[in-house]
Amino acid sequence: MWGVWGSVGSVGDRRDVFCYFANVERLSTLAVVNIQHTDTRRSNTRQSRRTSQNGELSVCPQLPQLPPASVLAILHCGWGPPANMQSAQPTIKMTKVSQTGSISLQISNPSKERLRLWEDSNSWGAARWRILRIRNGHVDVLFQNPNQIFTVNIPTTIEIAPEASAERILDVNGGNWCGLGHCSSYNERGLGGKEVRFDADDMIVVIYDVPPTKESQDNGVWHGVAAAFGTVK
Repeated sequence: MWGVWGSVGSVGDRRDVFCYFANVERLSTLAVVNIQHTDTRRSNTRQSRRTSQNGELSVCPQLPQLPPASVLAILHCGWGPPANMQSAQPTIKMTKVSQTGSISLQISNPSKERLRLWEDSNSWGAARWRILRIRNGHVDVLFQNPNQIFTVNIPTTIEIAPEASAERILDVNGGNWCGLGHCSSYNERGLGGKEVRFDADDMIVVIYDVPPTKESQDNGVWHGVAAAFGTVK
């Protein structure tokens, strides 16, 4: 079953550090650790959350006790954006994974307000997607090529209406992707002359990571981290 792995941000004037861990030996469970940093004049607080393949989150009173013998993969750790400009948060769901290396996504806006995202045809929206392929306890990291050239670089956006969704396809063999020790150009098929495959029982994690910029604040564009995961059937 494919699951939604939520989106993250911060609350009030706090800036939170979000760290994601996958227990590779027991892939049925993922742990999300959220370390909240408050003003230095106040005592720091800490909480943790756990999510399973149904995508539901529950708050735990303390950090999850992961067995030390387990193999852990750090999926993401970064600063969350200010939440006072982030009323609409996207959720991501994987609707189809092809063995030939493509992933179909549904990006939804569950809020009552419009959601604005960067197009990927400019430097603000390009190279924001990462894919983790977990196979037999080994993690391969795939990411969009950050060294892309734009003949025209304008901060253009797409908009998702309230309670609506948009479709997106990621093709790691379609050019401008990196991984397995190689980076492909825009017109190159595969990575290093070899096509990437997603086989049965592979666990796939898709991460959408958009940093805050002056342009995103000026144009009301969402920034933060959203992700989804599932196992290839």
